Amino acid sequence: MRSGVFLAAAAAAFVFGVGAASAAPPPLEAYGQLPHSEAFTLSPSGKRVALVATLKNGRAVVVMEDGKPIGVVELQEKTDKGQVIDAKVQDIDWADDDHVLVTTSRTYNLGMDYGFKHEISQVLAINLKTKQHGYVFEKAQHLMYGVFGAYGYAAKDGHAYGLFAGQPLDDYGSIAGSTEVYQVDLDSGQTHHLAYNDGDHPRNWLFGPNAGILANSEYDNKSSAWRLYGGAHHDVLLAQTTNKFGSDTIVGYGRTPDTILYEVHDAQGGGGDFFEAPLAGGKPTRLFETLEQTGPVFDRQSMLLIGAVTGGQHPDAVFFDPHREAVWKGVKKAFPGLEVSLLSYGADFNDLFVYTDGPDDSGTFWKVDIRTGKADVFGYAYPDVKAADVGPRTYVRYKAADGVEIEGVLTLPPGREAKNLPVVVFPHGGPRGNDTIAFDWWAEAFASRGYAVFQPNFRGSTGYGADFVEAGYGEWGKKMQTDVSDGLAWLAARGVVDPKRACIMGASYGGYVALAGVTVQHGLYRCAVSVAGVADLRGMLSDEAYNNDVQSPEVRYWKTAMGAKTISDGALKAISPFEQASHADAPILLIHGKDDTVVPIEQSRRMEHALKSAGKSVDFVVLDGEDHHLSREATRVSMLKAAMAFVEQYNPPN
Repeated sequence: MRSGVFLAAAAAAFVFGVGAASAAPPPLEAYGQLPHSEAFTLSPSGKRVALVATLKNGRAVVVMEDGKPIGVVELQEKTDKGQVIDAKVQDIDWADDDHVLVTTSRTYNLGMDYGFKHEISQVLAINLKTKQHGYVFEKAQHLMYGVFGAYGYAAKDGHAYGLFAGQPLDDYGSIAGSTEVYQVDLDSGQTHHLAYNDGDHPRNWLFGPNAGILANSEYDNKSSAWRLYGGAHHDVLLAQTTNKFGSDTIVGYGRTPDTILYEVHDAQGGGGDFFEAPLAGGKPTRLFETLEQTGPVFDRQSMLLIGAVTGGQHPDAVFFDPHREAVWKGVKKAFPGLEVSLLSYGADFNDLFVYTDGPDDSGTFWKVDIRTGKADVFGYAYPDVKAADVGPRTYVRYKAADGVEIEGVLTLPPGREAKNLPVVVFPHGGPRGNDTIAFDWWAEAFASRGYAVFQPNFRGSTGYGADFVEAGYGEWGKKMQTDVSDGLAWLAARGVVDPKRACIMGASYGGYVALAGVTVQHGLYRCAVSVAGVADLRGMLSDEAYNNDVQSPEVRYWKTAMGAKTISDGALKAISPFEQASHADAPILLIHGKDDTVVPIEQSRRMEHALKSAGKSVDFVVLDGEDHHLSREATRVSMLKAAMAFVEQYNPPN
């Protein structure tokens, strides 16, 4: 990572502009580029803001105060071949008003003994007073150069500390045991050990403002039992649960300093059930019971729980305090017709950052001053996609063949009548997840070229209750698959799309659906595009078992999701695109990042080999240096251009 240069005045390099809309659609780069600005985060006092922006030399962290830049740190790194590229920024946070923490990640190959490639995070600590910065664990020779978890911040004797999980090394530089928690001086980098972990019983902690352990938890991988204790050891049993899909989670403080907030995963392996328990012991209280896809909101200084943000079809926020609740409702009213998301806020809740998108908004960041009632534009996610370029997005509802009600999102080409349109069916990944009417750069790119884009929230999607998620278990390649094609048939029956001019494209699990759409299903699509898609189901289970143990929560989840009794269950053959490659009835494009650690590139390589062996039409685009999430701009644009050219070849928009 290159050293950043602090600038007294960087206004000339820090300009967000929106010009007039043009008659021709924007270039694909306008959609495929990383957001021009993002990750807006206010300091605890609300006086300063840190964000990630694209400047002349690439991605950078910019810190501003009173509307003026007070610091810029460029975020570039060198590849193994010596090429300078932008770092992958995952998060920005503040320890206090003088310390900004920037989390980046990079793919490392740790060798066969450690499961080969891993995406490892690093944290850059920036001191705004001294204009110095350095990486957490950079100077700790006994620890791997990476951060494996964050547990908040502490202040002692005028010093700011971060609490991070690190990976110990032995005298030979090899990984030794499990990750452990360390107190790190954010200025000197000096580390102090705080807590041990246990590989057989992974642990988690709640630390106090002075870095003392207030609570801890442990999970037994074999019995699936999770226990939460008050104190540094097994002092007071606060809660116990059983979940075969993984550990429940300590989230933070509750509404008062003597309580803890923890999250219990539902029976389907997802989160959303939050409980508050007294640290001294006592009956837990369930919070946010009526809300779905909830994330807690904490006070920026006391770190006490003050409310929650919600996802689903329409983002929102709720607060315990009537004043904060009224402020938020007032902010939402100021942006009628748009989706409004709360990004960040000062401790007194007088300064807020919000993000809007919607029918004519490709993504705008606003700084809201509650004292004056003024909202100022601070940046645009996609500044080259103007209001007239945004295709209208609406929810559609239809019934699957067995009567289950399904919701999806339909994006129409700007300025075209919704009649007999060519269509790209675009199922989401996960499969836990959902699509909403928020601006979607993938969908809007295809809509700009004349396609309707249909994004179905098939059974197994989140946002519709736990039963709807569970209804997807065992339905890979079956009802989850026909939920998608039933939606296409519904749109065709209403004359919106031409069913003879349909292609299917998806990423991750959506890539599986795309491949299954032309191998497990037939006669539906003129082409299929799989981006980092799962192709070989039995191979995936075998790989997961090798990396995590056959009895691990990860393997248990995927077996349940796919409907497999064992990792080599023969029943998976009928729904595995890899094993049905000889039945492919349309050209296939495979696109995969070389550094994908979620769905390894071997999945697409196996699919390519199977298709070629069967004499089927297949193209394969390898994205060098790219991960599962398309974190790099150049490869993201390359993906979009390759996918667009392929779809236009086999399913022309006109």
